[in-house]
Amino acid sequence: MILQELDVSAESLARRAGLPANLFASEPAMVDLEGWAALWDALDGELDMPDLALELLYEDGREFGWSDPMVPGLVDRHLYRVEAMPDGRTRFVQSDELRGPLAPLLGWFFVAEMIATYPQFNRALKERVESSRAVQPTRVSS
Repeated sequence: MILQELDVSAESLARRAGLPANLFASEPAMVDLEGWAALWDALDGELDMPDLALELLYEDGREFGWSDPMVPGLVDRHLYRVEAMPDGRTRFVQSDELRGPLAPLLGWFFVAEMIATYPQFNRALKERVESSRAVQPTRVSS
């Protein structure tokens, strides 16, 4: 399960994977589509992907997610969970777990890419939820 952020730039990850350094844009949730297009255009032949099983995970009012092969040999289990806290707030937990024979070899690359998007996604989700509530949260000074 992913529990820490990696201090690695997207450009560094791209270079380590043998991909163009500008493949990833500076914003973590944005991808340089022209870079990806150039990468795919440079490949010859057809990509033959096998049917990959998708497992949906759902517990009403608590969590949802999915588990699916990202590529053959690497399975991602992504989960969103909410937990009630004693003070009436809600904790939001987002996690990924990579499994399979390729996890030790390629997991670092996918982990860094996924984790890089978490803070931006979580902030946007928090703002949206709080702006849609009838009563805004109040902060109490200590």
